[in-house]
Amino acid sequence: MRRLQPNKGFTLMETVIVISIVTVMTGTAVFILQPFQSQKPAQLFFKTLEQDLLYAQQYAISNKKTIVLLFDPANHRYIGTEGGISPKRLYTVSYDSDILLTPSTMEARVQFTPDGGLSDSGTIVMQYRKKRYNMIFYMGMGRMGVEER
Repeated sequence: MRRLQPNKGFTLMETVIVISIVTVMTGTAVFILQPFQSQKPAQLFFKTLEQDLLYAQQYAISNKKTIVLLFDPANHRYIGTEGGISPKRLYTVSYDSDILLTPSTMEARVQFTPDGGLSDSGTIVMQYRKKRYNMIFYMGMGRMGVEER
């Protein structure tokens, strides 16, 4: 005669406890990661702007042309153009509408000379939600630094 083996498996109570633990851990992770996610648009803006500035500088050097990056805060975009009598548009980049740009010690434009340097230096203030940043453009180097205020 064969013996019946007892059923193997989890009880309903064990399953409910495991599901509860997983739910609590997932909920906690969402609240912990939320502050990091909230600053992503600002980080993306700075990374994209830095790459576009480098492209504009390299374009100015290789083509021996003046390149102007015009900020258009009202339409939440910036435009890269090749200077001259009839400017040639190189690119247009739109950014998050929560990002506010305010010229501080320079106009809302960055101009690269044919040798790759900046014609003016100064600061443009960027605000995203409650955080404020200074975008500092260094004359001669053609580089940008960012400071959180």
